[in-house]
Amino acid sequence: MLSSSKVRMRAATALAGAVFLTACGGGGGGGTATIPTPPAGSATPTPTPVVLAPTPAPTPTPTPTPASINYNTTEYTRSSGAVHMNAITAYNRGATGAGVTVAVLDSGVDTDSAEFSGRIHTASQDIAGSGRGIDDSDGHGTSVAATLLAARNDNAIQGAAFGATLLALRTDTVGSCGSTDGCQHSDNSLARAIDVAVTSGARVINMSLGGSSANANLRNAIARATTAGAIVVISAGNDGAAQPDPLALIATDMVARNQVIIAGSVGTALDPAAMSSFSNKAGTGAARYLAALGYRVRSFDNTGQSFLYSGTSYAAPQVSAAAALLISAFPNLTAAQVVELLFTSATDGGVAGTDPDFGRGILSLTRAFQPIGGTSLAGSAIPVTDDNGILGGAFGDGVQLGSALQGAVILDGFDRAFAIDLAGTIAAAPVQRPLAGRLADRTRGVGVGGDNGYLFLNIAPATSTRPWVGLAQIGVDSQAGDRMQATSGLIASRLDATTRMGVAVGYGAETLLGSMTGGNPDGAFITGADPLTAAGFAAHDRTSTAFTRQAGRWSLGFAASHARANDPRRFGFDRQREGSVDTVAIEAARRVGPVELRLGVSQMNESDSVLGSWSGPALGLQGARTRFANIHAKLPLGSGFILGAGARQGWTNAETGGGLVTRADGIRSFGFQFDVAKERLFGGDRFDLRIAQPLRVSGGSLQLAVPVDYDYATLATRFENRSANLTPSGRELDVEAAYSVTLLGGEVGTHVYWRNEPGHVAARRDDLGAALRYRVGF
Repeated sequence: MLSSSKVRMRAATALAGAVFLTACGGGGGGGTATIPTPPAGSATPTPTPVVLAPTPAPTPTPTPTPASINYNTTEYTRSSGAVHMNAITAYNRGATGAGVTVAVLDSGVDTDSAEFSGRIHTASQDIAGSGRGIDDSDGHGTSVAATLLAARNDNAIQGAAFGATLLALRTDTVGSCGSTDGCQHSDNSLARAIDVAVTSGARVINMSLGGSSANANLRNAIARATTAGAIVVISAGNDGAAQPDPLALIATDMVARNQVIIAGSVGTALDPAAMSSFSNKAGTGAARYLAALGYRVRSFDNTGQSFLYSGTSYAAPQVSAAAALLISAFPNLTAAQVVELLFTSATDGGVAGTDPDFGRGILSLTRAFQPIGGTSLAGSAIPVTDDNGILGGAFGDGVQLGSALQGAVILDGFDRAFAIDLAGTIAAAPVQRPLAGRLADRTRGVGVGGDNGYLFLNIAPATSTRPWVGLAQIGVDSQAGDRMQATSGLIASRLDATTRMGVAVGYGAETLLGSMTGGNPDGAFITGADPLTAAGFAAHDRTSTAFTRQAGRWSLGFAASHARANDPRRFGFDRQREGSVDTVAIEAARRVGPVELRLGVSQMNESDSVLGSWSGPALGLQGARTRFANIHAKLPLGSGFILGAGARQGWTNAETGGGLVTRADGIRSFGFQFDVAKERLFGGDRFDLRIAQPLRVSGGSLQLAVPVDYDYATLATRFENRSANLTPSGRELDVEAAYSVTLLGGEVGTHVYWRNEPGHVAARRDDLGAALRYRVGF
């Protein structure tokens, strides 16, 4: 019987043919266990190790590996432990464990093996013996160390952290490995080894062994190690029990400081993600328990012969390797943060969340090497999300803005730096489908009045949810008022011989002015708003007022409107994501010979958007002021033919602050339309044709200060000044033909349209549509 100062260890058995025995980390009590050795003369086994999935293609990471380095080699695919945890994710980020010392407390290591050449720490030593050295005579220490950090040299296997440095500390009691009771490791030897590991700078300490609870010396040594910032990984044990070995449960003790991990094993003949039958489960150590592949793990012994090993002894070095990879990739992380990252990024196993079988889950580096928690721009506290902005219609696809955002460095919730492509978080405005909207729209425009006053309403069937004014309230027939409600409209009235006033709901300032000089506010077309009055994005609940005055041959008008614009990423109207859009407009109109000429200027102030573009704090666009100049001419040609043409030029000054965008220079936009109309083509009918370009950004740039490098030592961020041309690669052109005729007491209208590169996005398919509508009065 062993004293309480002894810890027993059960080593892994090599898989020879189809026979294997359980591995290290035995059960409770103070008994002993033998260490089976590979049969003499046995050949290297050939079965392919069981892995969680076929070797995955390298997962895209923020900092891709140079094309000259291919980590997905035959040697890697043979390394079942590395593949199971998807270690290639770390390699593609440049993390190999280099610069990290890992202490392996075991039976030593094969010092002649090329797999460890040049990477055995000079402080490696025999802790328990005198004069034995660290050369492994048992094989367990070598096989564990190889699983953790065997070289990447196109031979046999590579350790998951193949760049790490091995601190081999031999702790097996002299003569114990050759006995039938197996290798024994006293608590006091382990305590001395842990102290050597700490003084030698080891960041990770691997203990592929188990047994009874730690005595005071070992417990105090673990306390000193965790205080110094080391991570300790201990095997759970191989009794198939509901609880880890008592030694491993020190992870739940206050001396562990959340830096001790209990390593359980997954992998069976049928399911590489199932709990291994021999593995002790998480039990009361669930919060500190992490499972890794411990079934049929390919490694080699002290003679260089390869075997497939099973046991929690081989799950532990994989957890240790994963910790070393994270430390080498992110030198800012504390030991507790590394452990928490491993737990947080683990694949859930068994019951959802932390459970008494799988504990925190199954080791996986896929998520561990992605940003976790809240992210912010390096060098600031400005948050970054996966939804950092959307370009308004006038900006189209904004491809050059996307190029300027590539390689921006962000920090995650663990203050880890990642270079990401922020272009993928900036979207183009959703494509508008005008035909579907018009056909679903049950509104009908009606107008009454004459030279002294004019009323125009859009009406729709009454519903209990529409917060609009009923028709009965404004003097329309009461029966009709019960059935219909006004959704938008305008009213204009003459104040004196030269002055008129108008108010509107649902129409902007320029539309109201146009209607007061003879235009139809809804026009004849269904493809969208008039390019000469629209800002290229949708606004809601507009209210406007206007005055016009006749001054000789000129008609002068002034109008103002208020609207609310909503982030187009949100379905419906979200008052938490709205901004105000205020417009003032001045227009002068007169007839020059047969030509009706209108000239206008306006200013649009956006509180939270830029030409309808919304940005999160990462970009820092905060609002804009846009000045427009319009010109429109209409020429009657006789015989019912009318020609019309117009253009709209905009100049935008954007407000910036706090984000990547430092300045917006010279943003210009342009839209135009060309109309042909023929009245009485066959009698009481009308034909209209329009060719138009909605408002499109035609010039200007954004100046950005993009974080491109982060120094963990100084916490300093290097910024790079970049410029992004704002002109979209796409150009929307709209062509629509409309024909209407009075028929059977109503009006039949037909529309055919074609929209090229909708929304000024070059990659979008053309939008083709046709509609037949019949309208009848009531």
